[in-house]
Amino acid sequence: MPRKERTKKIDELLDYIEMRDCKKSPIKYLSGGMRRRVVTARAMMHRPKILFLDEPTVGLDPNIRRKIWSLIKKIQQGGTTIFLTTHYIEEAEFLADRVAFLNEGKIVKIDTPQSFMDKIGKWALDDMVNDNIETIYFTNRDEANNHIGSRKGSFTLRRVNLEDAFVSLIGKKVKDK
Repeated sequence: MPRKERTKKIDELLDYIEMRDCKKSPIKYLSGGMRRRVVTARAMMHRPKILFLDEPTVGLDPNIRRKIWSLIKKIQQGGTTIFLTTHYIEEAEFLADRVAFLNEGKIVKIDTPQSFMDKIGKWALDDMVNDNIETIYFTNRDEANNHIGSRKGSFTLRRVNLEDAFVSLIGKKVKDK
């Protein structure tokens, strides 16, 4: 990349990740979150055709995290194929065209986030039962509301998300320690 273009791109990325004032700072003196921002921006510097991102937003505050998400989406829409590893399932739900769920290092299933979610329902009802959260899924809100009418206690009705699909598919229960 020619020097002039490289300098311009560095300034654009530093502005975008809100780190222009740290341009001259050695990376070893930056916080963990700031390092993460720099590493992610650096990976996008040359407009790669394929980009591997490993936990790109871990440790970032929500505002910067969303800026990084926007940057990733922009790069993706520009034609870059992105392989993203993340434990933040909402990140995969927002960013990914396709998701591979892994369990114990093996791919269990690959599909679109929406397809994974559609398979279990549209609405989820979370309820505390014997110190555990139990979730019931419904295809529509009326069905969920009818079920709620017969319940007592504290519960939450919400939209199904990709985490629900993961938990349903993997089916592992967390053991108490």
